[in-house]
Amino acid sequence: MTVYWITGLSGVGKTTVADSLVQVLRQQGKATVLLDGDAVRAAIADANIGYDIDSRLTNARRISRLAAMFAEQNLQVVVATISLFHEIHAWNRQHLPRYLEIWLTAEEHRLPQKQCSEAQDQAGPIVGIDIVPEFPLEYHLSIENSGDPEDLSAIVECILQTASLHDSHAN
Repeated sequence: MTVYWITGLSGVGKTTVADSLVQVLRQQGKATVLLDGDAVRAAIADANIGYDIDSRLTNARRISRLAAMFAEQNLQVVVATISLFHEIHAWNRQHLPRYLEIWLTAEEHRLPQKQCSEAQDQAGPIVGIDIVPEFPLEYHLSIENSGDPEDLSAIVECILQTASLHDSHAN
């Protein structure tokens, strides 16, 4: 099963793209689970997990291990998370089956507004503002998301085509 790891800064549309990808995979009859970084954080509801770098790294490790657990059960796994740590990306490459790293970006002018709203929602440092991100070094696909809903199906199709090519090279 493929693990689609969609990463990028806050505001680039990771959750929107992931939701759309999950819908398409399910329409294709593939059992699929979505692991959204914020949803995992809320589900675990760990009072000790904050937004500092160590807490973010702990959450990223949890997401990676949950992705491995679900993939071992023959589920397609779609992950939407900031998790911009080289350590996490390296672990994923080594342990996640058919790992496909998708680096989602957006034009610079779209990010500050979203990051400011994120700062109001959380009490802690923001990746890309207060925390220096470790951008992916070996992603399989880089996509600039314009934020236009009409482009969403093209983004999902690009991800699926890349996954298909990635699978054919892995075999």
